[in-house]
Amino acid sequence: MLEKLLSEASVEEKKHILTEEYGMIMTTEFEGRMQTMCNWSEVMLERGIEKGMEKGIKEGIKKGHRERAGECC
Repeated sequence: MLEKLLSEASVEEKKHILTEEYGMIMTTEFEGRMQTMCNWSEVMLERGIEKGMEKGIKEGIKKGHRERAGECC
């Protein structure tokens, strides 16, 4: 079930899956908790992308410095 909640499906698709496949009743409280979980997965994805980009930039800078150092000498 967690895989379904953390998938890239829309919130509406997730609600449908949980209701139809797992027989869950969508109460206001449950819907709010589900929305929170969906938001968390988006935040974690964004953080991962940001960290990956930062790492890529740092590696690119290091590589550029090494290449320039090799070309000079």
